[in-house]
Amino acid sequence: MGLFDKFFKGGGDPPSQDQPADDASPGWDAITAACRRAYPDQPDPLHYGTLIKYVLGGPDPIDGFDVYRAVDPVPHWHYVSYGFSDLYETAPPEPSTDDEPTASGYGFELTFRLADPAASDPAAAPPVWPINLIQNLARYVFRSGNTFAAGHHIDANGPIAAEEETDITALLFIADPDLGSIETPRGTVDFLQGVGITADELEAVTTWTSSGFTGVIAEKYPRGVTDLTRNSVLTDPEVRQRVVEGRQRDGSSQGTVYVSDVTVTERGSDTVVVLSTVAANALLTALPTRLPYGKSLVLAGGEGALLFDSGAVSTWIRDGGFVDIKLTDDALARLLGEVKPLPGTFRALGLDGLEFEVVPVPGQEDEADTVTP
Repeated sequence: MGLFDKFFKGGGDPPSQDQPADDASPGWDAITAACRRAYPDQPDPLHYGTLIKYVLGGPDPIDGFDVYRAVDPVPHWHYVSYGFSDLYETAPPEPSTDDEPTASGYGFELTFRLADPAASDPAAAPPVWPINLIQNLARYVFRSGNTFAAGHHIDANGPIAAEEETDITALLFIADPDLGSIETPRGTVDFLQGVGITADELEAVTTWTSSGFTGVIAEKYPRGVTDLTRNSVLTDPEVRQRVVEGRQRDGSSQGTVYVSDVTVTERGSDTVVVLSTVAANALLTALPTRLPYGKSLVLAGGEGALLFDSGAVSTWIRDGGFVDIKLTDDALARLLGEVKPLPGTFRALGLDGLEFEVVPVPGQEDEADTVTP
């Protein structure tokens, strides 16, 4: 096992890929039963299925969605996916080999709650874009093997609803407050709910603890209903102060920051870590929320990764495309004080033979003059 292998292991086994001829679907039935318990008055929810199943070459990994009308705390649509977990009876599930329960497929299904401004119209149909959003997330999971869990988040790099004017540009995942977790004949399934958040709220999540900020969102928006028209909760001075105090007290719970790429190469006798200006900014933002609190930080992307820890002496070890770096308090302070997310090169105090090079994001080569701290 390489130095950083543990940071790139996908969670759970992928869902079964073959649907039996008799259409036995114990996993599907278990999800439906959980939804019926939450919505006993809606035995026939709206259902959206794929035209061509993924196993037959279709483009959409998720086989279907149920959509329910909910009224608490505000009228909203509740979307539930079928497809991240094992749905069909193809073979006996793998027995658990330890104290952990066996996960069904990837071990979760995604849900989403969208405020319904047309709640008074019984003929109104739910918007389809949340289904497309979850299908895009499924493509990422199925392609990479990376899974989601409560407290995780993902940046959409733009409005989560195409062609909608909204400040909601990211998702924070929480345990679905109604569906929770269930045991199915195929294993355990956690219902994870995506909650739409703004760019500055995402920064608060990454620089504080996910649990801390999730508590703020839960207070302001019970059940995590996404309202595309809302403003950031950080426009409230009391909430902003709470986040600042929490960050100063707790540091950040985000141990891994994913960027587009991290490249580790050689130049003469030196090892060179190449980062884009975006990756460098992510690193400089995250380091002071982790190392001073005795927490490590991983910056990962592409085929490389950097592991940062505090140490009595600044040292580094390279293992292929991965570099394990320890920084003294002085080295960290100097790095944070001198390095800017601008094109240039720099060396951290005490890390002889290791050089960092910051390069422009492709297409933005003229964004700033080169600086060399």
